[in-house]
Amino acid sequence: MLKITDYFQTKDVEANKIISSFISNRLLEMMGNIQDDTLSDYFPAKYPAKKQKPVIQDLSNLLKASKPYSPALIMEYILFQLINSKIEHCVDNETSTIARLPAPDWEYLLGIYKKEYDTYEEAHDEDAKEIAYEVFEKLIHEGMPPEKAQAIVNITDEQLEIFLQSLKKSI
Repeated sequence: MLKITDYFQTKDVEANKIISSFISNRLLEMMGNIQDDTLSDYFPAKYPAKKQKPVIQDLSNLLKASKPYSPALIMEYILFQLINSKIEHCVDNETSTIARLPAPDWEYLLGIYKKEYDTYEEAHDEDAKEIAYEVFEKLIHEGMPPEKAQAIVNITDEQLEIFLQSLKKSI
């Protein structure tokens, strides 16, 4: 199975396995659309044709494995092409790119994320507000209207008013 990045990982081993398995299975579905005559579409232009099938097989084996593995760079390239192809297909056919997790997995992950997010939110809420305010200030100084900048960084009306008052005082 595909080793997931820290961005998607939780502190719960079972939750990480659910996420990695779901992503790996989804990618395996997409790989089912690769045909011999379109194989080269998923590789860089100068990649040797005789190496393409073995790499596809290795990627398939990696995604089917019970342990998580990081893909080689060429496999990352193929995965990007697969995902991009899927998105283009869905856009062209006006279909959804979304696949749902089975309900028990979804409930389990939701419980884990709620627990971890609450802990994270308590510890980092002030940092997040400070970062949002810094981004807001930068957008304003680059000429963006305050209301638009406020919507982008999601700061409160009260914070917007304080900033605008400080801006008037500095002029």
